[in-house]
Amino acid sequence: MKADLASRVKLQKVKEDTIGAFEKEQVLQLLAAPNQRTYLGFRDYALLTLLFDTGLRINEALNMTVGDLNGANRTITVRADIAKNGMSRSVPIGNRTAEILTALAQENQKEFTRRSPSNLFLSNSANPLTYNQAYERIRLHGARAGITGVRVSPHTFRHTFAKLYLMNGGDLFSLQKIPATTTSVWFGSTSS
Repeated sequence: MKADLASRVKLQKVKEDTIGAFEKEQVLQLLAAPNQRTYLGFRDYALLTLLFDTGLRINEALNMTVGDLNGANRTITVRADIAKNGMSRSVPIGNRTAEILTALAQENQKEFTRRSPSNLFLSNSANPLTYNQAYERIRLHGARAGITGVRVSPHTFRHTFAKLYLMNGGDLFSLQKIPATTTSVWFGSTSS
C-alpha cells in the first residue's frame, strides 16, 4: 500500500489578492470622465490611456520624458533609472496612444513656454506630476465616472492590462516579460 505523501503537506497561507480589474464598460467610463477641453483634463486622459494601453507602473509613466516617446515607431522607452528592476526596455504603444502622447507633448510646449519642461506628465505649475497628485486625479475621475465594485487606483490599471492580455490569448510566461513583448491590447495592435 502506497502512502499519499501529498496529503500530509500543509499549504502555505497566502493573502488573497484584493486588487480587481476594470470591466470594459468601466474603462470607457473612466476615459470619458476627464474634461479634455482643459489642460489638466487632457493630461489626465493621456495618463489613463497610457496606463490602460501598456500596463506601465504609475511611477514609470510619471517619470517619462518627452525624449522617451517615439511617436513614429509607436514606442516609449522606460529608462533603467525609472524601471523597478533597473533595466531599460522599449514598450510598444497603440496608434491612438502615440497620437495622444504626442499631442500632450505639444500641449506642454504651448502651455509652459517659459519653462520648457522635459517630463511628459506635468502639474499645472509645470512641475512633474507626483504619485499622490496622479492618485488623487485617478480617484476623482473614478468617482465622476461612478465606478464601483473595484478599487480605482493606479495599480488596478496593471491588473486590468494583465487580465485583458490573458483573455486575448496571451500566456503567463510572456506576460511576465511584458511590456517588452506585448502588443497594444486596448487601442489597437502596434503593427497597424
